[in-house]
Amino acid sequence: MALQRVFRRQGRAPGLSLVTSRLVMDGLSNGSDTISARCYLRTMDPTLSDANDAFYEALAALLAGDAGPMEAVWSDADDVSNLGPFVERTDGAGAVREQFRGEAGLNLGGQVVVTDLHIVDLGDVGYTTGVENGTGHTGPDGQPMELRHRFTNIFRREPGGWRIVHHHTDRAS
Repeated sequence: MALQRVFRRQGRAPGLSLVTSRLVMDGLSNGSDTISARCYLRTMDPTLSDANDAFYEALAALLAGDAGPMEAVWSDADDVSNLGPFVERTDGAGAVREQFRGEAGLNLGGQVVVTDLHIVDLGDVGYTTGVENGTGHTGPDGQPMELRHRFTNIFRREPGGWRIVHHHTDRAS
């Protein structure tokens, strides 16, 4: 059986982010069959895996209406871009942050489970690929919706640690 990681935002303190990360075995249907752990992700010099986890923690916060954590995990450089599921490609740090503020305002709720995660660290650049499985969301029309997107995240090592410079999703079949 494969393991999945489920991200839910629990709160945060300056310099630290409290995350509940549940590892769930595929095919199990009740909460008693999960392994739960709480961890603090430091914002300074994380590994690429930590940076990817921080991105999905930030996505959980964004779904709950808070764009701040998502803005914090992105590079401040003008060469960043986002090709998310709701809009065309957005270029530049300011435009990407503005896009996330708009998405936070949708208050989609729910959770995201990352599966088929692949991590490649090339030194000062790295990327992750996999599938984002979203459940429990409320669409802009107020109706329940679920999402399944393939993703590619590209990170760059900058002063202070890894920062995301590009996120791309498309519908998984």
